[in-house]
Amino acid sequence: MDPNGYLALAQYDLRLSKKNLDWGDYNPAARYAQQAVEKYLKHILELSKDAEAVQFMKLHNLKRLHTEAKNRVQGTPEISRANLALLTDYYFDTNYPGDDFQWLDKEQAKEAYEIAKEFLENPLLNLEEDWEKDSESFQ
Repeated sequence: MDPNGYLALAQYDLRLSKKNLDWGDYNPAARYAQQAVEKYLKHILELSKDAEAVQFMKLHNLKRLHTEAKNRVQGTPEISRANLALLTDYYFDTNYPGDDFQWLDKEQAKEAYEIAKEFLENPLLNLEEDWEKDSESFQ
């Protein structure tokens, strides 16, 4: 696995989400959870080898990324649209000042982490061995 690739970065962001949750830094915990899912979806899009998938690499909208991944790669893990929307909202609403800015509590951050963890623990196709081996190195 490429240590600078999307899969490695997704695993790293999930680890950072957990660390921030443990530290009581709830907004960063939720943002890292969103980033973990986003990077895992971008990893899937890269696997598609579809030249048109490049146009989605700058998106942060998880619902759109998941739809595009499912359309291009059989075996893309399932995740509810509600959970994708929640994580996308947390990315923007905890990161940028404005009317929608919010401070998250422990339960909200924990929910974001658990959503990301569950999604990333569903390895795509035949990546199970790589996932288990690589995730051990991040613990």
